[in-house]
Amino acid sequence: MDKKFIVDRLIKKAQLKNIPITGELSLTPPESQYVLQCSKQNLCSLEEWLKIAKEMQNNQVLFLELSGEPLLYPQFQDLYLALKNLGMVLTIHTNAILIDEEIALFLGKHKPKCVNVTLYGSNQAHYQRYFHNETAFQKAINGLYLLKKYGINVIISNHSDCSSEYETRQIRNISQQLQIPFQTAKYNISSQSISAVQAARYKITEIKNKMDEESFKELVNQKLSVLQHQSNIHKHSCLAGQCAFFIDYNGMMSACSTIRYPSYDVLNIGFQSIWTKIVKETELKRQLSPCRQCILFNNCETCYACPLCQNTDDNTPLYMCQYSKEALRIFQEEQLS
Repeated sequence: MDKKFIVDRLIKKAQLKNIPITGELSLTPPESQYVLQCSKQNLCSLEEWLKIAKEMQNNQVLFLELSGEPLLYPQFQDLYLALKNLGMVLTIHTNAILIDEEIALFLGKHKPKCVNVTLYGSNQAHYQRYFHNETAFQKAINGLYLLKKYGINVIISNHSDCSSEYETRQIRNISQQLQIPFQTAKYNISSQSISAVQAARYKITEIKNKMDEESFKELVNQKLSVLQHQSNIHKHSCLAGQCAFFIDYNGMMSACSTIRYPSYDVLNIGFQSIWTKIVKETELKRQLSPCRQCILFNNCETCYACPLCQNTDDNTPLYMCQYSKEALRIFQEEQLS
């Protein structure tokens, strides 16, 4: 049986029962993605992360994504091994600049599910803008070579600020040269660097290129079938607060990394108590969302964070409305072709 199918089934079951099966731990501040060193101040200690990890294990957490810039965390290898020993399935998000022979060898010996490498451009000039370092781009490329050398599952994506057609094509070319899969940057609701229509076209083209013709037709029919048979019971594709959570570098827990209010101190309150609060608060936000009345709701990739971030007059996520309408138009066009 296909592993992806099994994982999807597990997550769907957890979503229905509000089991926090998947989460993201930001081991360092978000801005550390753009620097090559990080202050230890305010970071959770290894002992604190281990305390949180045991509580997560007791609450059936299985999949964890390590973000911020995890390789900057002072005791990364110790924490990584401890999480694996608790049975967690780990994904690492990194810029790959800090991946040297030692780290690649370590990850090759203790393989994660995947390493998602974000590229900030296709040359050193782009990297100079972000990192102010003359060798950052070459170090990232070397990091990718090392991950491949040790047989680690890698995916390349472009940073959301590098989403123009030209920049995306250039980064895609790098992925092809390295023979590493490429995926376009996830939609960033606080910074739309390309139009909603373009984003929808890029995303569907990417999906189509990854699938054989028969599988893609099946997907198109499924999407349009959902639209034709709308149910009064809406279970949104966004997992935040249903079976997913986020904990930042100083132990504050919330439904997702985008909307951080309310956040709770997991070290003082405890994981289970906070999860119960988050489930209730997230459901209330969804109940009040105007999106629930939309005919495209079950085919939309939006979440309750969108209206709050975009501040539209009628509290609707305008960008994702346009995105979903364009996606629907493309699916209808594909079905007729």
